Amino acid sequence: MVTDKEDRQYFIALNITSFFAAIIYFSTIFSVHFSTWIGSFPFLLLAFGVLVGLGNAVAVLSVLARFNFHVLFVTLAFLVGLISEPHYTRLDKKLNTAARFDQRQDLKQYFDNWLQDSARNAQLMDSNGKFPVYFVMANGGASRSGYWASSVLSRLEDETGGAFSRHLFCLSGASGGSVGNAVFFSLLQNRNALLAADTSGAAFLNATRQYLQSDFLTFTLARTLGPDIFRNFITLYNVNDRASALSFALENAAGKKVFLDKKFATPMSSIMTQTGKPYALPLLMINTTRMQDGSPGVISNIKIEDPVFNKRIDVLSLLNEKKDMTLSTAVVLGASFPYLSPAGRIDHKPCDTCKVIPSYFVDGGYFDNSGAGAVFETIFALKQWLDEPAYLKYKDKLEFVIIHITNDVLEDAVLDKVNPFTNDLAAPVKTLLGAYGTQTSVNDFRLQKYIASINREEVGGAHYKHISLYRPKDSMQYTMSWVISRYVLRAMNERLDHNAELDSLTHSLKTTLR
Repeated sequence: MVTDKEDRQYFIALNITSFFAAIIYFSTIFSVHFSTWIGSFPFLLLAFGVLVGLGNAVAVLSVLARFNFHVLFVTLAFLVGLISEPHYTRLDKKLNTAARFDQRQDLKQYFDNWLQDSARNAQLMDSNGKFPVYFVMANGGASRSGYWASSVLSRLEDETGGAFSRHLFCLSGASGGSVGNAVFFSLLQNRNALLAADTSGAAFLNATRQYLQSDFLTFTLARTLGPDIFRNFITLYNVNDRASALSFALENAAGKKVFLDKKFATPMSSIMTQTGKPYALPLLMINTTRMQDGSPGVISNIKIEDPVFNKRIDVLSLLNEKKDMTLSTAVVLGASFPYLSPAGRIDHKPCDTCKVIPSYFVDGGYFDNSGAGAVFETIFALKQWLDEPAYLKYKDKLEFVIIHITNDVLEDAVLDKVNPFTNDLAAPVKTLLGAYGTQTSVNDFRLQKYIASINREEVGGAHYKHISLYRPKDSMQYTMSWVISRYVLRAMNERLDHNAELDSLTHSLKTTLR
């Protein structure tokens, strides 16, 4: 085939082209900034071309050798998997060894700390009326949900002149909703630097838009359609997997001109609470799910303990005290939705002589796509403690309010006839897929009913604020991905500026919060 005169020029041209294509292919795999420059669609075309070429090469060898090498590679992948683990969660060496995960404040200690904050306590005790305490829930949905959630929170913060965050107690979310919460949390952590850099009066919203319009997808796709294709055959110690690539993209893809550049590389040990020390940031709950048994887990800046949190897994408590996790890794661990992100493995030894227990964590949306369960348990515990003598002076002043930020279509599911063949073969699969969303709806409604009962109002009343990206019978479709097109960005910005529920909430906060 190579020496045929009629094909020689074609063969040479094809290989020269392939050589330059390979340079672009590998540059995208190893450079996050090159990946954001080339974009997702061109890389997909290129990667499929490279992989089809490799597949054809294997097919040619199989024909020439009269042996099916495809079967050999599948078998090899299974055998290599028995002795190696390609998807360990990206963990770093802890730089601040004085900060300990087992010394984080529990919920009651955090509540005490929140109440005793000097500025908040003075305002709370001087107030003759109710003191609103806000709990934010953000539904999952990749960059779409992250952009929407953080934009809503940023608008509330900007337009209230920072008063909103003084009344903010908890940020809870799953998947992309956790990305939005983490963006807002990071902006609060760096408030002084942000306000010094942007004096426009819309600093939070500007920083959110600059950061979340970044391309977090292409670099992740490059690892998905690059090293991760071969990771099951050979161990690639020095090349991180696609989950780590997504966390690295969250840290670096925005570029140096963006305020939040590298802010997601902040270690969890530097933003978590510590017993006996003051703390000025809201409670952060990044919800995740353990793959092996479906148990819910939480990555949080406080200790997630029973009996308050009903056997939820405190993911940070599984880490060796010499290891640390960046904010980006925490977010990705709660947004690991196959096949783009694999389940991340964390090993834990309950004692020095105990056997290592591996835990694999995936998207929090598998169990609870809004974070409502953890919020319900938090408020339930707070209400119980407010009946204790030490808290009675706060009982009639604190007013718990839910802000639920969603990005899902508002119409109810349409129930159609199921083909008998599908019923016979795929009933369990269809049921499990349906339960994925229904379980979240049940958790949300349980919380709505509880909030209504403690405030003696109708379900969905004034203490449960629902801020939806979609309108009833909406004709607009907002794509869900780790990169957002300019068209969708403009549409989401327009929806943010003209959202009746958000406008009403913003006006209410501006007139009542101090």
